[in-house]
Amino acid sequence: MTSAVSIVADAPHGLTRCRVCRGSEGDMVGCIPAVPVSLWPTGKPPHPAFDLELFVCKKCGHLQLQTMTPDFVSRFYEDGSFVEDNSAGHDDRLRAFKERFGEGFFIGRTILDVGGGNNPFVGCIDGAKERWVSDIAVSDAAAAQADQTVAGNFITAAFPDVTFDVVTLFHTLEHFAEPDRAVERLADVVCPGGLVLIEVPNAEGFTRAVPHYGAFHQHQSYFHRASLDGLMHSFGFDHDHLFREDNVLLVAYRRRSEASSAPMKVDLFTGAAIARLRQKMIEKIDKILREKFSSMQRIAIYGAGGSTTMFLTLLPWLRERVVGVFDRDVGKHGRYIPGTGVCVDPPDQVDSCKTDAMLFLSTQLFDSLAQRYKTPAFDVGAILDSVGREEYVVGLQHVHVRGKADAS
Repeated sequence: MTSAVSIVADAPHGLTRCRVCRGSEGDMVGCIPAVPVSLWPTGKPPHPAFDLELFVCKKCGHLQLQTMTPDFVSRFYEDGSFVEDNSAGHDDRLRAFKERFGEGFFIGRTILDVGGGNNPFVGCIDGAKERWVSDIAVSDAAAAQADQTVAGNFITAAFPDVTFDVVTLFHTLEHFAEPDRAVERLADVVCPGGLVLIEVPNAEGFTRAVPHYGAFHQHQSYFHRASLDGLMHSFGFDHDHLFREDNVLLVAYRRRSEASSAPMKVDLFTGAAIARLRQKMIEKIDKILREKFSSMQRIAIYGAGGSTTMFLTLLPWLRERVVGVFDRDVGKHGRYIPGTGVCVDPPDQVDSCKTDAMLFLSTQLFDSLAQRYKTPAFDVGAILDSVGREEYVVGLQHVHVRGKADAS
């Protein structure tokens, strides 16, 4: 079969600088071959791809991808592969913040949202003194919800002579090539005693969702609680409160009165342990699915998102057997699953596609849709969840026990 991917000539390799402590040495703890540059349904193959490398810094233990140039990273956001609506969970966040800091906490304060896309968090806040938005390109929708806007890279963008009482970064910090410089800039613009409210994907929690969410190349850093706390502490921010620690970390940090730099709190164990656990889970899932589907040569999948692409990238033997992919989103119809020659079709064509099985990566979709079709359906999502519960819980308990022992 002709390959549906083409490794790009300027594919990046190696870690030249840690994104957190700026150290120059890292251990490669994982590699996913031939990851499509675009994870979302795209044009005809061959599709550009590169080998995704996962490193742990030898100096601080931060888990991260290889060093990539800005031009290379910009390709990840082309062809509809990035959704600019970052509003999911705003109501829950606002409720949690008010419970912690008081119902009128935001009233009279100057607030900045960084990287909020079309729906910045400041749009949810009433009574603020000023609501600011900073983004690479501030959309009209975002500008309509703000009093002031600053366009450009947050690290280098020109801010007027103003300091902020509160800054929010929700699913933003992991996208920075240099999150250390982003946090260093936060120390410049947050007033003493001010708060930074951060939400990032949690490397521990996302490991449970292997293989289809275990790595994601738009996320250049894979934070866990210790690594995020260490980064913030080193630039003058103290941990104030942990709101969530599941698939995401939602944390409040308070700027010290003297926001001078401080020695980083180092955790050399957790990142490497997460990487090992991730690989163990992938191998176990691969074994289970091979045993279950080895006799099936024609397989279909319901759902055509980025998670489907990563799932198939990590299981290339299964990808070679996929002959149909179906999705309700009309915008995906007629486009190809990256890394394959398979076109996305509407669900009404499921039964006309001659397949041995249709796989659902989501138990919720399986429960609501599988009975509609004559094609034999399998709840792969349940298998992934089962492995997640068994391996993740035991594996992460070991991580935390070992981490506490190392700390003592």
